Amino acid sequence: MKKIVGVLMIILLFAGSIAGIYFGIRFKISQDELAKYSESIQIIEDLKIQLKSANEREETLTANLALVTSERDQNQQQVNSLTIEIETKNTRITELENKAEEDKTSIANLTAEKTRLEGELSTSEEANSAKQSRITELEAEITRLETSLSNTQSAKAEVESERNQLQVDKTDLESQIAQANERINALEADKLALQNEVTRLTGLLESYDEIKNGTREVTFYNGEVLYASKAVKTGTYVTGIETPIKEISKFVGWYDSEGNKFEIETTPITEDVTLYAHFEQKTFNECTWTELSEVSSRASQYFNVGDEKTTTINGVSYTLIILDFNHDKLAEESGTAGITIGLKNVANREELIDFYISSCSKEIYERLSTKILSEMDEELKSAIKLVEKATSSETVNSCLYSVKVFMLNVIEYTGKTDVKGEVENNATQYEYFKENKLDKPVYSTSKTGGFHYELLSNGNWSIDSYNPDNNLYIAFCI
Repeated sequence: MKKIVGVLMIILLFAGSIAGIYFGIRFKISQDELAKYSESIQIIEDLKIQLKSANEREETLTANLALVTSERDQNQQQVNSLTIEIETKNTRITELENKAEEDKTSIANLTAEKTRLEGELSTSEEANSAKQSRITELEAEITRLETSLSNTQSAKAEVESERNQLQVDKTDLESQIAQANERINALEADKLALQNEVTRLTGLLESYDEIKNGTREVTFYNGEVLYASKAVKTGTYVTGIETPIKEISKFVGWYDSEGNKFEIETTPITEDVTLYAHFEQKTFNECTWTELSEVSSRASQYFNVGDEKTTTINGVSYTLIILDFNHDKLAEESGTAGITIGLKNVANREELIDFYISSCSKEIYERLSTKILSEMDEELKSAIKLVEKATSSETVNSCLYSVKVFMLNVIEYTGKTDVKGEVENNATQYEYFKENKLDKPVYSTSKTGGFHYELLSNGNWSIDSYNPDNNLYIAFCI
């Protein structure tokens, strides 16, 4: 019995030792986890403080940037006003200089006449009377002109002094503007850096649950702008990154700093990495009408005269071609339409040209609006701009219309300079036709009827026998 009790005591003592070791280990693990948790909480709080500080600094920079920009703009307005004043003073100085030259010329002429008369004086008082009277008049007029000249020269000196002071003020303001621009550039650079830092800190805070478990930081740049920042658990993949966009471009992927493509959804993250968005520019044919409309004012940065695009109008495929940039005057706003686009081979559609022309081709424009513009898809129609176009006919004076779809006149094709009226004053040759001549142009001096547009020497289209081989350009602007 004693042996059994002894064995039991030994077992109990061993079990107690094991339990003590187990709970000791668990206690140590709990302490470590608590320390890690406390450390994580502290890191989160530190990130929040950094984010708050960055946001406050960005707000301060934004306010300073607005203030400096406002002062710069006010100074620029003053410079513009001073420029006008200086021009006015220069005009006045020119007027005074002209007046002074006129007075000098008059004084010289009158002095010459006075000298001549004085040389003709004789001893005969009767003969001298009229000449002496004229000499007296000349002396009075010379004195008046000399006074006028003196006053003019004084006025000129005063205006020049005022002009010079305005020029000094303008130079001083221009110097301030230059300094303001430098300050603005520096502030904008600082603001961009802060915005990138805010984006980075925000991304880290949003994904900090992952950071606590051991992660790597992945940052994404679109150009110079920090696009996103992600904390990713080591060995896993990046998710939740939206595709970046860039004007007139196709996104082709994320690349590392060495120029290697990085497939974020299939490449495990094992270290901190910075990735950059890469794009390829779209061709004219690949762009939507909405995209083209948004960049029309700077389209020449992306495309070339002669670039082509295919489109479908009422089930028929057409080739479109860029004829020029910033060529045609807008009808409802200032400036020019960004792109003029030609619609080739429309003459092949006989149903579009089954009418006769009169009254400056107004019927042409009406028909184009109903038969072509109305058949275009809504996206294209909404992109087309209303422009002012000049045309003429053989029998009436040239006219100017506000239109969305139009045909080109002879000046726009050939650059002719002997066309009169609105066509002469409101038309210039398109850049495309300086290098690419119209295929089979038709010139005529009379209308003979039929079903074909004919390019007349006065800048208008008439009608002749139907010839579908003629390469007729109808155009519009966006």
